[in-house]
Amino acid sequence: MKEILKKSLSDLEISVVKKDMKYFMLPKINGELLLMEHISASEYKDFQLGKLSQEELFLKHNPEYFEENIKNGRGR
Repeated sequence: MKEILKKSLSDLEISVVKKDMKYFMLPKINGELLLMEHISASEYKDFQLGKLSQEELFLKHNPEYFEENIKNGRGR
């Protein structure tokens, strides 16, 4: 997972799904699926409406990616 997280967010692709009244984020980096994450209904709605970007949704659930890039001088 750490090796995948070192890759650029520009290669990030996120899809969100609703299943059995639960919401999930399916993040992929370079086509490789990371762990599926449970997200809230409001996050799902905000993402669908464009109020929440892929990067924002991903970093909200994976803050270690941002912290790792800051350490390596690649953060925003």
